[in-house]
Amino acid sequence: MAAAVRALPLELREALLIVVLASLTHREAASALDISLATLVGRLTKARERISALTRAPTAAETAGAASPSVPHLRVVK
Repeated sequence: MAAAVRALPLELREALLIVVLASLTHREAASALDISLATLVGRLTKARERISALTRAPTAAETAGAASPSVPHLRVVK
């Protein structure tokens, strides 16, 4: 988990850490970082998504796909 947090870009890491470690509200954190509340929430969402992606175990399908170069790589788009 710590490695995943360290791998985040600075703007995502600072938003996450100021809310989680400093226990600031979203409004307080946005003010401290001199950004809008919407920007803070967006950065928190991106940070959590990236950490989740970096820390989850690969599925059997992903593992099988990695071993087979003939399987096309697809990106999940929401």
